[in-house]
This record gives sequence, structure tokens and C-alpha cells, in this order.
Amino acid sequence: MDFQGTYELVSVNGKRLPAAASTATAGAPIRSGSITLNYGGTVVDVLKSDGPDGKALIRESTGTWEVIPSGRIPGRFEQAPPLRIDLTWKDGSVTKSMLDIRTLTLERDGVKFAYRFARAATNNLQLV
Repeated sequence: MDFQGTYELVSVNGKRLPAAASTATAGAPIRSGSITLNYGGTVVDVLKSDGPDGKALIRESTGTWEVIPSGRIPGRFEQAPPLRIDLTWKDGSVTKSMLDIRTLTLERDGVKFAYRFARAATNNLQLV
């Protein structure tokens, strides 16, 4: 199985969900989240929390991902050593993440996130 796909958020700062992360969601506990590494090199990060009025707040960030060192072929992640993946967001900031077997960890805005592989990405690339 390739590592591209969707990873579901399992913990924030080492605490199971729902968990508080003041900088990520303006103090509201995070209820759920996911990060998707697509085959084309794009990434989508979604965090869901409850707003002060009880309505769901959704923070979505997009960007690109790159395996470091560049050009390293990770192969199937069941057999791969820990893999560094840099996430470059639309605002130009870079988040370093680590993929170890099926767990993706990263620190963003001072908050530590741990995600677990949920489902494989679909490869929509077409040959012309």
C-alpha cells in the first residue's frame, strides 16, 4: 500500500479527541480532523471544532507535499523506514512531518498532531 491517502486525526498534544489546541482553533476543542496526501503532490488539512455558538467550525488548509530528501522513493509504507514529508501551505509556511508505518505526526503553530492512516488515495492521473 502506498502512503498517499487520508489520515484521520487521533490525538492533539498527546490527548485523544476532543482535545483543546488554542492556536489551531481559537481555543475550541478539536472534535475531528484529517490530512490527505494526494498523488499529484497536493495536501488538504481539515480540523473541525465547535464554535462559541455551538455550530461547527471548519478550518481547511491546502498546499503541497514533498518527500525529503527529494527524489527518495518511499515504496510501500509497511516496509519503509520513517519518512520525512514537508508540507508547504498556501501562505508559504512549511511544516515538517514524519510518517512511521501508518502514523503521520507533525507540529503546526505549536500544536502536536498525530494522524492514523484511514484510506488510500485514488490515482486520477491519466496517460495521454
